[in-house]
Amino acid sequence: MGTIKDKLLAFMIFFIIISLAITTYFSTTIASNVLKSKVNESNQAALEVYNKYVDSFKINTESLLNTLAESDTLTKA
Repeated sequence: MGTIKDKLLAFMIFFIIISLAITTYFSTTIASNVLKSKVNESNQAALEVYNKYVDSFKINTESLLNTLAESDTLTKA
């Protein structure tokens, strides 16, 4: 049988390991959730910029096509 000192040391090591494991689990879970949230926000912002670019391109192309369609050169050809 171990002495009280050995038993107390074993208990403290066990307590520290369990505490570290629990802290690591919760820290990882929280960090993962925050990271997912930030990635989603970033993706949403990038999608909004892309949509604005596509809309602008569409409007400019439509304007150019309307100008070409109304051009005397093309309508008389």
